[in-house]
Amino acid sequence: MSDTPRADILEQIDNLPYGPELRNLIDEAIRQAEESGDNDLAYAARMRLSNLAFNMGDHDTLLSSFAWCLGMHDSDPLRYPYETDGGDLLWQFKWISEALGVNPLFPLEKITEIHGDMERRYREAGLSQSGVLQAKLGVAVPMGYLDEARRLRAERDLIERDDYSHCEACVRREDAGFYRVFGDETEAVRLYDEIFANNFSCGDEPERSEAEVLLPYLRAGRLDDARTAHLRSYRASRSKLDGITIIADHLVFCAVTGNEARGLAMLERHIGRVVGDPLNFLDHFITFTAMAVLLDAVTRAGHGHQPVRGADAPRLHGYLGERDTSWTAAELAAACWVAAESLAEKFNTRNGNTHFSTRLAEARALATEHYEVRIQSESFRAPEPVRATPQSAAEWLSLAHAALFSEDREATQAAVSAGLALAETPTDGGTDPARIATALTHAELWGTQSLLYTRRAEHALAAEAQRSANAVLRAAGFTEYADFRDAVLNENPVGEEAPDDADTRLATLRERVTGARAGGNTQILIRALLDVSGSPQSAAEAAALAVEAETLSAEAVALAARDDSLHLLGVARLHHAEALLALDRIDDAIHEFDAILAEPTKSTFIQLSALFRRSQTATAQNDSATAIARAEDLLNALVTYDVRGGIIQVADYSANLLGNAGRTEEAVQRILYALTQAERAESPRVLELRSALGRHLLYAGHPMEALEQLDAVYRVLDADETAAPFDIASTLYWMGSAAYNSEEYGLGYWAWNRALGLLAEEANGAALLHEVGTSLTTLLLRFRDEAAVEVAEITLASARTTEHPEFIGAALHKLGVAQTQCARAEEALDTLAEAHRIVEQLGAEAWAADILDDTARALGALGRLEEAVSMALRAADAFTQVELLPQAGAAEYYAATRIADTDPEAAIGLFRSACSRFEEGSSNWAAMAVRLADTLESVGRHGEAAEVRAGITPTGDEPTTGE
Repeated sequence: MSDTPRADILEQIDNLPYGPELRNLIDEAIRQAEESGDNDLAYAARMRLSNLAFNMGDHDTLLSSFAWCLGMHDSDPLRYPYETDGGDLLWQFKWISEALGVNPLFPLEKITEIHGDMERRYREAGLSQSGVLQAKLGVAVPMGYLDEARRLRAERDLIERDDYSHCEACVRREDAGFYRVFGDETEAVRLYDEIFANNFSCGDEPERSEAEVLLPYLRAGRLDDARTAHLRSYRASRSKLDGITIIADHLVFCAVTGNEARGLAMLERHIGRVVGDPLNFLDHFITFTAMAVLLDAVTRAGHGHQPVRGADAPRLHGYLGERDTSWTAAELAAACWVAAESLAEKFNTRNGNTHFSTRLAEARALATEHYEVRIQSESFRAPEPVRATPQSAAEWLSLAHAALFSEDREATQAAVSAGLALAETPTDGGTDPARIATALTHAELWGTQSLLYTRRAEHALAAEAQRSANAVLRAAGFTEYADFRDAVLNENPVGEEAPDDADTRLATLRERVTGARAGGNTQILIRALLDVSGSPQSAAEAAALAVEAETLSAEAVALAARDDSLHLLGVARLHHAEALLALDRIDDAIHEFDAILAEPTKSTFIQLSALFRRSQTATAQNDSATAIARAEDLLNALVTYDVRGGIIQVADYSANLLGNAGRTEEAVQRILYALTQAERAESPRVLELRSALGRHLLYAGHPMEALEQLDAVYRVLDADETAAPFDIASTLYWMGSAAYNSEEYGLGYWAWNRALGLLAEEANGAALLHEVGTSLTTLLLRFRDEAAVEVAEITLASARTTEHPEFIGAALHKLGVAQTQCARAEEALDTLAEAHRIVEQLGAEAWAADILDDTARALGALGRLEEAVSMALRAADAFTQVELLPQAGAAEYYAATRIADTDPEAAIGLFRSACSRFEEGSSNWAAMAVRLADTLESVGRHGEAAEVRAGITPTGDEPTTGE
């Protein structure tokens, strides 16, 4: 880079966003300039450095860089002018005034000196003093110089504005702050509302104003507006490098609205930025005060014991001190109040007033304010479970089974090893049930160890572990059964594939069953039966073998129920249930699963497996209540063992069941639980679960909360160079949906448009592209944007590459609607006709009727009224056939509006029929009744018209059917 020409390096600087990469490049430019003595390059680079420092909240760099540039200007104003391509010194004066005001180490005389210098230079440059007065006001208000603030504001309002005046957004925001200091929140809210209503924007606007207005909105009873402003502002500011005081306002909002868990999560997310700018003591004061308010609320909510992650960061030691243990919420609250009080004293001393003490008192008084604005996006972390360490081999085996079910090999291995260390086996072959259970536990621990070795492809060790299990059985007196298991192991060595000839394999297994029957040993026969019933089945023989598997497993169940000395009943029932499922005998399989759950089994793995399969079978039978209940039973069981992988997986599964059952709020809480568990375990699934939380929030009718979560996921994926385009596009699709439902249409357009571009090159992205393209088309049609046709054509082209006629039909339908609305109705007729043919072949009668209705609209747009009316009535008949009466009424209403002027008598009949399709008094009924009354009056039937009007309650609504 040292050889990079001056113009090239400045161009690179100007093409980078604010951030560390830009800082490094500017530093390199300055280094090159100093080495070569190129003061022109140094001036250009440092002007840009001042801009960067201000926008990144680095007052130290800002002050030094500005001072250097100002000195160079004063040394040679022509060579180093105020205004360059990289910045403007006269504009930057505003920042310097602010930078000195926010640090009590700078005396008041220095601030006055800067204001005087600024005033002189503005006057010499022929500029208005508006910007100077605003800069003074920007120091006077936060420092508590209220009389001076009144005078400055009055003087500013008498001066003409110019290009160096503060922007419309900033002036209104600072004025709103002025009124808040004087206790006039009504006027402050009016000014904030002006910013939003006029879409005024600036570097931190409108998100900073949306944060500042939160408390005034709450106090004015505008809870929904406060909720919307909070969600929108936080999403926009969470990644800003200089936005810590915006975050502080959101912490206070969470404290007074019952969202303490959300506030704590936000604090932990941003705590590393609290003293990001070591010279900005005002930001430190504001943020520590907000932290104290929030953490007091967390403590009042009963969670003062919660550890605050990140509070031990070295950069906070200057305020909080060092400590060996983590901070709890209650402890950190007290420390934050102390830090804020110390800062308040410094400001009061420098400023000569008690303004900051007043601000602290107002902050403490917030403990008495509460507004119910619930946001479903965070929950407090559950305390680390205090699970007693297993004390016996049997308890370790249960834990191993729970971990095995959860596919956590590491935890399974640890439990097996601990269990084997405690396991004992009686050697006298006694028949006491407790002694038998002890032996079986020992053998099963070795069996689980063998399975772990097999999954790691350590086959020799797996075989050795199986032999150890058999040795335990033999020592306990089960000699014949142990010999049988050894023989099976020798016959089928671990890790070797079964013979290619399935018939040969099955014949061997059947011979084993025959021999076991002849031997008369029940345990051996049960195991032999289970070997056959659970054997691999080739596709050609699947049906026949499924029947045989069911028969043999049923025999095993009967034997095991009669003689459960080896506790094989649960295993046998599970085999039998699986065989029944293969035969589609779901009710019989459910009977077996329920039997496993009703009769305690010694195998935790069997119990957990039965719960999971019972939930799945209930889902297959559309029995959502049972499916959810068994999933929750499974989750509770896994929580008992604290196996996080399984807890996360089953909580996610349960959330999907709850969502599909329409219990969307419960689904949000369940997926939130899964997410908190994943975060606690530092699971790689955190991002996936956060995305799922976004979707569940959207389903539950919380689109802005959903947008916040999905935006966070997108930012991570977008910064990951290894992220798959499809995954990014999928996240963008859901982001767009959340934005659309939040009425943030610009963001929705951006998200869907970018997703469409990413999917254009994805070979397997047709299904997602269909959803994205259809959604984007709908959005564009909302604003009558002719680009809707182009997007619909892209969607159709993608659909035609698939083998899914429903995709093609839907794409054609949407394209036809777009063509009609974009004045291309002639093309729409052909498009809709093709769509109708495809949909009719699919047998989708309601959909076909909808296409007919849209075809009527296309005909109407072409002025072919007779055909349009005929098609609309055809659509009405089709809707009636499938009992969609409101849609039928809408079609009749459309037909009536087309002929009301030329054939009012016929229109009257259609209006009456259309009204009859809706509930009397509804908004659609009322709107249609008004048209009916108007038409009756047009033909002189005034009495009937009056009678119709008498039954109408004005709603002010237009019919949602449209015309």
